Amino acid sequence: MMLVASEWNGKPSFRTVPMTADCPYVECIFDPESKVFVVISKTKRNTLQMLPKLDEYGQPISEQKVLNKKDINLKYFKSITLLM
Repeated sequence: MMLVASEWNGKPSFRTVPMTADCPYVECIFDPESKVFVVISKTKRNTLQMLPKLDEYGQPISEQKVLNKKDINLKYFKSITLLM
């Protein structure tokens, strides 16, 4: 991983980026305001998420002010959060 100077919410920070393709992480980010260091892994995990059903125009379908929802299986990169 290569350390890179960057900004986070307008404040000086740092992040890391992989140097080789076989690195197990996508990137690492430090938030100086909340003192949180997040490591994002290449490992993906499946998560069920309740999302509103959409019509053919991409608008949520609602019936009597209640949104119709359905379970969608989404893949997220696994992340590790360290509090400083």
